[in-house]
Amino acid sequence: MMHKTPNHLAWSFALLLLLAGSRVHADGPKAVKANAEPVTLTPPEKEKGALAFATEHHSELADLLKNLKSSNRQAYDKGIQHLARDSERLARTKTNNPARYELELELWKTESRIRLTAARTMMDESQESLKEELRNLIAHREDVKLQILKQTRERTASQLSKIDADIASAESGREGRINRELDTLIKNPKKRDIRTVNAGAKKTATDKAAATPEEKTATDKKVAPKK
Repeated sequence: MMHKTPNHLAWSFALLLLLAGSRVHADGPKAVKANAEPVTLTPPEKEKGALAFATEHHSELADLLKNLKSSNRQAYDKGIQHLARDSERLARTKTNNPARYELELELWKTESRIRLTAARTMMDESQESLKEELRNLIAHREDVKLQILKQTRERTASQLSKIDADIASAESGREGRINRELDTLIKNPKKRDIRTVNAGAKKTATDKAAATPEEKTATDKKVAPKK
C-alpha cells in the first residue's frame, strides 16, 4: 500500500509529469519543468475509462490521479490524456492479438510502477529499500521485453514457414496452373459460340456453292429482305 508522507503531493506531482514524459528534479515540484505542449481535455467517457483502467491494473496510480484532480488540474489532465492513450492502445492489442496483450499489459503495469517508485525515490533518496524495489522492477521489465521479443520471433517464424510453403507450392504447380487456365480460356462459352457461328457461315457458303441454279434462286428468295 502507498504510505502518505509530507512529500505525498510533491512526489504525486512528479509521478504524473514522469507519466507525461517531462523532466523531474529531486528538489520537488518547484524544480519541475513541464512540457510546453498544450493539454487537450479528455472527453468524460474516456476519462472515466482511463481511471477504471488504472484502478484495475495499478490502483496507486488511480489514487494519485484522483488527488491531483483537485490539487493540480493541468497535471491531472495531462496524466489522464496519456493514460487514455495507453489504455486504448492496449484495448486494440487485446482485440487484434490476444496472446500479445497479456505481455503488453504486464509491460505497462511494470513501467507504471517504475515511474511511481522512481518518483518516490526522488523525494527520498535515503531509502535503500526503494532503490532495491526499483532495481527489481527494472529487471522484471527487461524479462517481459525479452518475452515479447521471443513471442515476436515465434510468430515471425510461423509466418515465414507458411510463406516458404506457399513458394514451394507456387513453384511445383506452375505448369499445372498454366495448362488449367489455358484450357479454361479455350473452352470459354463465349469463344465457343463464336467458333460455332464461324463454322456455320463456312458451311452455308459451301452448300451454296454446290447448289444448282434453281436451289440458289430459292435460297436467295428465303433470305432476301422484305420490301
